[in-house]
Amino acid sequence: MKISLAGPYYTSASVDAAAHRTMNLVPGPIEVPNEPTRMALYGRPGLKLFGSVSPGKFRALWAGGGKLFAVVNNNWFQVDSAGTFTLLTGHIAESAGTPWPDAAQIFSNGHQLMIVGGGNVYYDNGAGAVQAKFAIAGHGNTFNSPGSLVRTDGPSFVSGWAGQPIMIDDIWYTISGVPNANTILLNPPLPPDATYVIWQIAQGANVDGVTGGFLDGYGVVNRVPTPGVANDPGREFFISALNDFSMWQSLDFGVKEGHSDYIRSVLCANEELWLFGTETVEIWTNTGDPNFPFQRIQGAFIPQGSVATFAPCIVGLSVCWLAGGADGQTVAMQARGLQPQRISTYAQESAWNAPGFKVSDAVSYAYSDGGHTYWVINFYQQAVTWVYDTTTGLWHERAAWDNVGLNFLRYRPWYHVFVPEWGTGGKHIVGDPNTGKLYEQSLNYYSDDGDWIEYIRAMPHLIAENQYGYHHRIEVLLEQGAQGSTDPLPAIGLDWSDDHGHTFAHNRYATAAATGDYTKRVAWRRLGKARDRVYRFGMTSKTKVAIIDAYLEMTQGFA
Repeated sequence: MKISLAGPYYTSASVDAAAHRTMNLVPGPIEVPNEPTRMALYGRPGLKLFGSVSPGKFRALWAGGGKLFAVVNNNWFQVDSAGTFTLLTGHIAESAGTPWPDAAQIFSNGHQLMIVGGGNVYYDNGAGAVQAKFAIAGHGNTFNSPGSLVRTDGPSFVSGWAGQPIMIDDIWYTISGVPNANTILLNPPLPPDATYVIWQIAQGANVDGVTGGFLDGYGVVNRVPTPGVANDPGREFFISALNDFSMWQSLDFGVKEGHSDYIRSVLCANEELWLFGTETVEIWTNTGDPNFPFQRIQGAFIPQGSVATFAPCIVGLSVCWLAGGADGQTVAMQARGLQPQRISTYAQESAWNAPGFKVSDAVSYAYSDGGHTYWVINFYQQAVTWVYDTTTGLWHERAAWDNVGLNFLRYRPWYHVFVPEWGTGGKHIVGDPNTGKLYEQSLNYYSDDGDWIEYIRAMPHLIAENQYGYHHRIEVLLEQGAQGSTDPLPAIGLDWSDDHGHTFAHNRYATAAATGDYTKRVAWRRLGKARDRVYRFGMTSKTKVAIIDAYLEMTQGFA
């Protein structure tokens, strides 16, 4: 008889009920109706080293216009299509006392980059990362000859401003010198003679931010909370000047108003501004108000907040996040439009809400490949990764493999970008938070940069009214012989549990087919008896993996 082999991860709170495991295998439906198999399991993408830097704590990646930028430790890099790192000027703060991953974020308005990291906001006009500062302003008189501005009110001029940009009546100039506290000299183009002009310069306090976004020309950041301090800004978010990440006004801010919780993170998605609070979510939109463009959408309120700062993510056309609130329950949510729905299963929720499981350090990203769109959620302290396939609605796990210690390790891809201008058809580039290595990720790579990948599928319980079954033979149908002539043969194994999925034993191995042998069968015989049997199939491979079906010969016995 054919038994159910392909399926998602679903290890229940009690393995007696369900002990499914799908590690490094992606369930893929067969979309034509006349095939005997409705779903198969395919190996996840492999990795090939693209470039590396040391010391190497990757915190963020961004790509656009054929360029790739990265935050590594407190350094700011550009990476070219050959994987060469170029150190740029400026440093991005790291969070004091915060363990990895200490994620950062990068955004573009088309001519500048905004970097949010370590509680600070930076911008890059093409000359390196500069700390963003709030604007200070005043009035003065300008003189065309010599090009100068004489202050009439506002803060005194500072000699250190030489070389900095200054805006005078909405026109940018460069300061060439500061002779005294009331006079600055300007480089060409020179201003006209004018009285009581408005001047602004970004030389106030540092702009602080936890996370950020870009929407309708504005940079957006939520502020760093200061619990117990007067005027705690934890419910506030700032916006930059229109199309200018270098200019921020201290009065250009909004306040999360639907509930008294802090803003944990912001996300700009589908022409809307999502404010993810610790207990609730509210959604704002750009109304075009000249005083402050963003206003809350009435009724766009979700009574479950976010449990992880860097988990909210745009996934295809939807918004996904790890939701929770005052009740403490962590669930995965997906919203299409403004309507959220739960997408995690009880299996994930059982793990995420177990004592000691840390969810707050989760970092997620989305990518599309092979017709599927995935939401990848990496948990740092737990060193585990779950992946939700929005195309099929199914979950699976991913991990690296230690072929010496024979145990799973933290999945390497934590930050992802797709660069369509590189290679033929573009490249998926991913970053490892620990090693300083960038990898190219591809379905055409079958190892993790030369390291073996371990694939596991634990199948459903085989039980018939708790009576004995005598198992004579099991065969697993998989693609064989696909490796190259110089590639090592995969290791293929089977074990099983007769105690309802609590422990697995009886390791049996099979010999993989030689290159070009596409018909060799993989089967195991004389498998004993069991009232409840859970089979677990595994492969350790550096070649293509496709697992199609399983067939069991057994005789039903009696209690």
